[in-house]
Amino acid sequence: MSESTDKDVCNLKQQERAFSWSTAGILLAVLLLVTFIFNLHAVNYISGLWGQLFDGEYAHGYLVLGISGYLLWHDRLNLAKLKPCPSAFALLGVLVACILMLVSTITSIQAAQALSLLLVVMAVIWL
Repeated sequence: MSESTDKDVCNLKQQERAFSWSTAGILLAVLLLVTFIFNLHAVNYISGLWGQLFDGEYAHGYLVLGISGYLLWHDRLNLAKLKPCPSAFALLGVLVACILMLVSTITSIQAAQALSLLLVVMAVIWL
């Protein structure tokens, strides 16, 4: 494999739709902000679980966010070499996660709402 193909994750058709990191970062931030605003009840539920420091099973949630941020920062030079490109398969993931969010909201199952929020976030980042 040549050196240029190692760094290019996108195929030729996807390279036509590829974004710069600044554009992709702004789009990602806006999509995540809209996702969190529309699912504020699930965000509050997750932050409530993470806030139970002494008796909660998920109190390590903030630690996971911090470690993820550190790993992104640590590998930022290698990540900067990649070219962000949208994927149509991610739309399928967003659709499935939104359907799960709708069903879990209708049935008032908070754990499923939290799971579907995390699935939406992963699919939006993949998008």
